[in-house]
Amino acid sequence: MAKVTAVHTKRVLSGGKRNIANAERDCHRKFQRLGFSLPLSILSIQHELGEEVLTTNWVKVSHWLKYLVTTVPSVLGSPTTRLEEQCKTFWHFYRYKEPNHVVYQSGKDLGKCLPLNLYGDEGRGPKRALYLEMTFETAFGVFDHEGPTCDCSTKLLKVPRRMVPDCQAEPFGCDTEVVGKMTTNLKGHSYLSKHLIFGLPAYLYKAHPEVLQTHLRLLSEDMRGLYEHGIRIGDSAWYGICVGMKGDMKFYAETTCNFNRSFANLGRKNESMMCYLRHAGAEQYPFEEVDDIPSWTQSVGLTRPWLANETPHLATVQFHSLGHQEAMFVLDPFHVMKVGLSRDVCGSLIVLLCRLSFFDYADDESRDIETRLQRAHGCFKLWCADQRKSPGLRSFTKAFMNAKTFAMTPWSNSKGSDSTLLLKFLSFYLGLLLATDPQNKQDFLRVARSVVDNIITMHRIMESHGLFLDKKCAQLLYVKMMLVAKGYHLLAQHALNFGMVGFGVKPKYHSLKHMAFDIRMQILRGAPYIVNPNINTCESNEDHVGKVSTLARRVSARTIGYRVIQRYFLKSKALFTRHKKKYGKGLL
Repeated sequence: MAKVTAVHTKRVLSGGKRNIANAERDCHRKFQRLGFSLPLSILSIQHELGEEVLTTNWVKVSHWLKYLVTTVPSVLGSPTTRLEEQCKTFWHFYRYKEPNHVVYQSGKDLGKCLPLNLYGDEGRGPKRALYLEMTFETAFGVFDHEGPTCDCSTKLLKVPRRMVPDCQAEPFGCDTEVVGKMTTNLKGHSYLSKHLIFGLPAYLYKAHPEVLQTHLRLLSEDMRGLYEHGIRIGDSAWYGICVGMKGDMKFYAETTCNFNRSFANLGRKNESMMCYLRHAGAEQYPFEEVDDIPSWTQSVGLTRPWLANETPHLATVQFHSLGHQEAMFVLDPFHVMKVGLSRDVCGSLIVLLCRLSFFDYADDESRDIETRLQRAHGCFKLWCADQRKSPGLRSFTKAFMNAKTFAMTPWSNSKGSDSTLLLKFLSFYLGLLLATDPQNKQDFLRVARSVVDNIITMHRIMESHGLFLDKKCAQLLYVKMMLVAKGYHLLAQHALNFGMVGFGVKPKYHSLKHMAFDIRMQILRGAPYIVNPNINTCESNEDHVGKVSTLARRVSARTIGYRVIQRYFLKSKALFTRHKKKYGKGLL
């Protein structure tokens, strides 16, 4: 070692120069030889774009799965339960959610069928442009569920029975201990449970949409192969079965699938179908309905949200036995609520309280809306200091609340964590106002407090429970969702009675009704355990997008896709090794 150092010193002191032109390439080759990176093939795709030929890269899901199943199955699910038992348990209860999934007619050994979610989204890449990533994950969390004993059954006793859907539950049919251990795929480092397939910079796929479509076609072919042939592990085959494509509505409707029926079609004057899952929005199917069984539920599977000759590549992945492939594009609680309806509640409620003088404390204070918003933010800051919270937002302004004019429907431009803090602050502040209201607006304040508290309880139920909800827990969650939906309409009516606008009914309000109706149907089908809606949440995926986008900003734009995957492999290998040392290899 000393000799090498001396030679190196002599070369540098004598004016020698190191060849650093291929330093990153040489480093990754050495990391590969030393076993510091994942032994997965990074495949290249040649795109002929006129006279130019571009190269992009991706990793097959089948290659990922073969490595993970053989080397570290503990990152595919619970490290203390056999993976085969987890798969059997999952498919047993998932039948109540999607009884027409193709796997139930396939005749495959369900213990060898891994339920996989795909995910796609865009983050901030180089030069403030977007960077798109596609990942996959299993439906299982990588840790055992260790949540506290819930009091859902006690709370459910206080709910009028007419509000609670009920049906005699069928026998369990599987080991309840396995059910209790299974958790949602949220906790832990996002690299442990989410696995990168490919990434593309916006300057490439925006100018050349066919590049993204080529990647989606190859990904779909690989997923179809996983369903039909699986991967060979010893004497048996393991199959990868798609249970959903996760993402936000914009990613579904515009970036990947080009839906001709989506939130972007919501008519301002004329009735128009705005839901890719149903015909909601048409004249005979109002999307704003708050009934337990809305009329739009009758339109399930009538037509596809794309043209017959323009079927999206992702929609060719095996999912629905009746051909209702749009059902694979799932709704997730994070985008529906935390960066959806909750932002409408927070923004409209804060602006309305300001306009109703609930943040005026002296007669000589300014009644200007900007000043009132500043006082409201001061109260929020004081509450955060007491609760030892650090919000990301810095102020309340008309721009932040999207209320530049009196006629605009306010909503807060807050990220998910800030929306949660705003809800908790409003719950506290509305409690104070209810106790000291000098303006005789008790009905409005009571409804507002109810909506805010029910949203908080919704998230608490989904986040504190495992992958499956006990029947009573699911019933309580359904009731809370319906109370939020009905209370939101009442708040909009109160706003109109005050001569103000607020609480706009938008597509994400309709999405909440979809999630509630899905829970209702599982209960009525006799499910002893109901699939937690957080199986589809993108909260942890958003963290993953941020991390991968940060990598994209650190590498050369010329080889961005390849270098991002290489660096991703380094971090993933380190995390897998650490997880394996702590929890073991896992059980097949």
